[in-house]
Amino acid sequence: MHAPDSTPDWLLAIDTSSTTVSLALGSGNANADRRGAEVTWEAHRKQTTTLLSQLDNLLRLQDLETSDLSGIVVAIGPGSFSALRVGLATAKALCVAHQIPIFGIGTLDAAAGQFEGWGRSVRALVNAGRRRVVAGDYRPGLTGLTLAAALEHRTLDQLDE
Repeated sequence: MHAPDSTPDWLLAIDTSSTTVSLALGSGNANADRRGAEVTWEAHRKQTTTLLSQLDNLLRLQDLETSDLSGIVVAIGPGSFSALRVGLATAKALCVAHQIPIFGIGTLDAAAGQFEGWGRSVRALVNAGRRRVVAGDYRPGLTGLTLAAALEHRTLDQLDE
């Protein structure tokens, strides 16, 4: 495999914070001859046994290798402790092996960020188990969405309060 661009500038994003796992590749190079790609799957409690094979598949789809990556963005929580540990350990190992930077992003920050262009408030949630969620309320500001208050651990019934 080879990188199509003369400068490897591909970022890998890893989110293992829940039972639904996502990997995404994107290029910051405006001259890249192709767009990024994403794969999302229900790992349940098998992040450890599925993450690397899915990463290999994603890289092959883009005709890339891990050495073509210029950085990694990884979800840092909230989320399942063991699931987060799988994603963080994988990201750290790749960064150390290839001497590239690692960037942590809050799981709820990433979820809310998808709606930044709407100009409205957003409540982002992640499952905390046992009919509970961790919720964050984000408000539009001058530089995009900003967390309005501390994250809250609530039951589903308490979300309307």
